[in-house]
Amino acid sequence: MQIMALPQMVDIEEDTLTIVCSLSNPPQVKALFVLELQRNTSVSFEKIVSITLNIDNFQEEIYYVDLSLQGRTTATGTLKPLSTAELRLTFTKENVRCQEDFKEYMCKMSGVDSNSNSIPEQDAESNPVKISYRVQPNRNEMPGVRIFEQQFDTNERQFEVGTALQLTCTGQIGSDPSGTIRWCAKTGSAQSFTGLPKTPLHSQSSPSGCQYTRSSTITYNLTTSDIYTQFLCESGYSGLCGTGTAEQSLNTTLGKGRGQNWNIQIVS
Repeated sequence: MQIMALPQMVDIEEDTLTIVCSLSNPPQVKALFVLELQRNTSVSFEKIVSITLNIDNFQEEIYYVDLSLQGRTTATGTLKPLSTAELRLTFTKENVRCQEDFKEYMCKMSGVDSNSNSIPEQDAESNPVKISYRVQPNRNEMPGVRIFEQQFDTNERQFEVGTALQLTCTGQIGSDPSGTIRWCAKTGSAQSFTGLPKTPLHSQSSPSGCQYTRSSTITYNLTTSDIYTQFLCESGYSGLCGTGTAEQSLNTTLGKGRGQNWNIQIVS
């Protein structure tokens, strides 16, 4: 038996996943009665779908053992001719379930070999294949603003020069739980965002559907240089600041006298 996953690394919402069970050496098989696809449940491999030859009418019948797959997958296949025998399970890209579907799979068959003997177990099973996924973050929540060492976010949007602010951004980091949310800034005279030198504090990541989420908190001291400064929190970045697939920004301006007026807006 052999198993093939197309693709083995799935881009969520972009790729359709197809798992195919087929014979690696059809001439060694005389007759095929069952092809089945199994999934690892972390305890053992369990059958989820199969194609079986009904010995009463010699018709091929496809069975869903895992009924949760019905309606969001398509199972097709044939047991003859042996040269094209296969079981094919296709997951529609809109209906994959990241915590259930991306596991190890293997194929198994039942039949007789060219000498009319039952096919031994070591030849009747494929090696397992692990299917993985990746997804880019696409949403961060509106950042929170808190005066340093205070317990709660403030609704105030005007601060004195020298105020230490804690900025917190919570959002998606993609399929890698070690992903981070970074902070960048751009003053009124700068042409582009640059990373803030201080390392932000990150919460533990937690799964949420196909994404992991976490928060990032950084402290910033307002100075007279912040006549107009934009702060950017982003995840899913691949290079310089501003390359993130999920981002939010805070715009800052100095008000009259010693105050500063903070305006929050979404950057899409």
